[in-house]
Amino acid sequence: VSAVIVDAQGQRQIYNQRGDAIARAHALDRAVLDGADAVLVDPRWLPGAEAALHWARAHGVLSVLDADVAPQADLQRLIPLADWAAFSESGLACWAPQAERGAALREAVALGARHALVTLGDQGSLRIDGSELVACPTPVVRPRDTTAAGDVFHGALAVALAEGQDATAAVIFASAAAALKCERGLGALGAPTRDELETWNGQRAATTP
Repeated sequence: VSAVIVDAQGQRQIYNQRGDAIARAHALDRAVLDGADAVLVDPRWLPGAEAALHWARAHGVLSVLDADVAPQADLQRLIPLADWAAFSESGLACWAPQAERGAALREAVALGARHALVTLGDQGSLRIDGSELVACPTPVVRPRDTTAAGDVFHGALAVALAEGQDATAAVIFASAAAALKCERGLGALGAPTRDELETWNGQRAATTP
């Protein structure tokens, strides 16, 4: 159960009570993953996430870890199993609290993730490309509500990568999806469809000098 407070600038703060349902959950039925083109997990349900990532690696299926706030030990278990470790800024601080961003992302790749990035809100994102640290800006919008922007980013990233887009194009696509969500507001209900995102991108391109 969560209370979400959004200020006049569209920034949100979440206060939640998680309860014990996840602790009492049965094991993941891997059969539900059959036919998937991508697997997206976060650290909240560690055994389920771990099982899904093992399945994805065994079946050659793309996997994305939404590496949000979690105990460092939990991230340590999940990062080596993921094709993409996509951190929030606060999640990266949990993972490597004393390291600067580039070093923390390189540490994730050294541990076994094939790619690592961190989202930085309206500052875009940073990712490791080989030995290089690559910045990707995000579209400039006036946010009404940033709630679920990270979820939209990770979902769009998984879609783009599963479609075969390269890393740069996939991150640009995901950043645009998250920016549109923030501009629209509406909490999680503001997540755009593919057609809505393409229309929005086209309108912005038409009005850009």
